[in-house]
Amino acid sequence: MSFSFGHPDVVARLNGAPAPEGSINARQPGAILHALQILECVARRGPGTTASEISTDLRVSRATTYRLVRLLADDEYLVRMPDLRGFTLGRRVAELAAPAAPAPHLSRAARIALAVLRDRVRAGVHLVHYSGTRIIVTDEDTDIPLTDPHRLLTDPGSTAAGRLAAAWEEAQREGRRPPTHAQQVRHGSPKRGCLALPVPDDAGHLVAALLVEAPPARLADPEELMSILLSGVSELTLLLT
Repeated sequence: MSFSFGHPDVVARLNGAPAPEGSINARQPGAILHALQILECVARRGPGTTASEISTDLRVSRATTYRLVRLLADDEYLVRMPDLRGFTLGRRVAELAAPAAPAPHLSRAARIALAVLRDRVRAGVHLVHYSGTRIIVTDEDTDIPLTDPHRLLTDPGSTAAGRLAAAWEEAQREGRRPPTHAQQVRHGSPKRGCLALPVPDDAGHLVAALLVEAPPARLADPEELMSILLSGVSELTLLLT
């Protein structure tokens, strides 16, 4: 599971935002269509497709082709082959093609455990699950909704849930003890920060996270909140895994 995401301005660039010098944007005729045709061409030809071959197949100038290929590669829609002789489709295309994972079913006991936590913490308490690089909101606190649920999809690396997953993966890779929590404060909303606590399975893989959104002042000393949350997380771990 990887949480290394492409440049945050890719959507803006493809939607016509001012482009860096030497690049193109969607205000130029056919830019988005050409980008999609490039991906189709690489999918059809297979790994190792060169920019020259793309230019010939699509009858698009080499300069335009090279600029678009560079943009698509920068944001992981295309990946350069190890021998540097061509390109193949990147992981972000695979993510687009993958079906959206449904939210896991929560048992009545798990929902009760979450309700008890919400009463005790008196903050926004939410449950999310991990599916590959996706973060799925399984149970959102309806009384205190997530500040920016869209960010979990578009920029998970900047969220507490995404940071927890990245730190967990790194700890497992290096043989270290996994993190007990991750925080995100004053990013996206100055009024609320977020504390993420892990819910691992029996094999030690991170399958879910408990998110608590509260004013930054309450997150300044997370141990106070965690003393309440840890018992709830332990109960959820038994109920979810």
